[in-house]
Amino acid sequence: MQQPRVQAVAEPVAIDRRRGSGLQQLRRRPRSAALEEGSLHRTGTTAPLREPGGPSAWRWVEFGLGKRVKQLSLLNFFSWHLRNWVSLPQLTPEFLGKQDLSRLQVLELEGVSKIPRGALDHIFSNCSSLQRLVLRDCRFLCPEGELVIRVCCPGNNLQSLTLEYGETLYNVTKIELVSAPGLQSFRFVGRINPKVVEFVGELPQLREARFGGRGICGPPHYLPWSRSQFSKFAPQLERLEIDLGICHFIPHLAPPPEWLMFENLTVLDLFIYSELFSPKSFLDATVLLRAAPLLHRLSIWFIRVARPLGQWKWRDLAAVSTWKHHSLEVLHLHGVHPGEDSHVVGGSARKIQLELAAYIIMNAPSLNRVLIDTRPHQQKDEGESRLPHQVDADVSGARMELETHLQSHSASPHIHFTYQ
Repeated sequence: MQQPRVQAVAEPVAIDRRRGSGLQQLRRRPRSAALEEGSLHRTGTTAPLREPGGPSAWRWVEFGLGKRVKQLSLLNFFSWHLRNWVSLPQLTPEFLGKQDLSRLQVLELEGVSKIPRGALDHIFSNCSSLQRLVLRDCRFLCPEGELVIRVCCPGNNLQSLTLEYGETLYNVTKIELVSAPGLQSFRFVGRINPKVVEFVGELPQLREARFGGRGICGPPHYLPWSRSQFSKFAPQLERLEIDLGICHFIPHLAPPPEWLMFENLTVLDLFIYSELFSPKSFLDATVLLRAAPLLHRLSIWFIRVARPLGQWKWRDLAAVSTWKHHSLEVLHLHGVHPGEDSHVVGGSARKIQLELAAYIIMNAPSLNRVLIDTRPHQQKDEGESRLPHQVDADVSGARMELETHLQSHSASPHIHFTYQ
């Protein structure tokens, strides 16, 4: 079993613990940029953070806060799947009151099941420099059968908030941002009950948002906002990442509703999961494209495309062919790969993906660059590589199939195609 790696950098002492128990290998080194920054990073892969004979997760949190680090990360990968959550009962408001939290800028907690009530509120109130907060699979947010996330940062420093959950949470009741005037990026990834969610808060500086369920658990079947609440910050978004499976609530032949207008949106990332993909689901997403008149770059990610995606019909594309995307200049397609067992009625999975590319090309008169990445999404995540002949075969196949789709349609000759 792979041993967790712990690396702590503080000022003026650096501690590097790789094997054994306790705080070994104590050494001093000259002052440097890393020492000035100060960070503590605790990672557990397949093993619990509280391994036998080694220091507990709490000892590392206590050490980091005592050293006044700028970044504190406690990462417990796949805690929801391996059931190896950690508990921090010592992280009380009384303990935090004795610590100097003024330097803390980044806080990441993953797989934490329990912390005392009021600890998170104390961090919000006293971390005047906190800029980024990441909470993944933290069960302490819903200790009594409900989830009420209350973020109250009086200052303008909190710029990024990420909430991710690997398991379905049907007890979510409210996501409340009481005071986050400086929040620029908000990411919510998980599966929740759409009937009880209430999103509260004014976000005047919000520019980037991510809503979806990327990961092993698959995509969600929900929208984490009501239409009236989403209309508060939709016009100010500049970048949006969203799962394609949750766009089905809008009929693709209807005009964009008034509450769904992205007046400043320039970058849109759509994630397609084969579990939810249907021949018309992309047509549903065209409403998002039409609601963004300034859209400059569109990225489509195909996740787990080895499963059949269904049969695509060109007459469905023709139904929306009159809606032009005049500002779109860059199109990225990721995961355009046949995969294993991907043959479906009417062609392979890659054929369906390239038909989507053809649709965009035909309806974007200003398009000048198309990037087609033939690597499967899983391969990029795991850092795997392909043999040279595999790369050549994938690239040649994608180029040939795309050119075949475009033969009977007029495409602008100035478009630059890039294959990977």
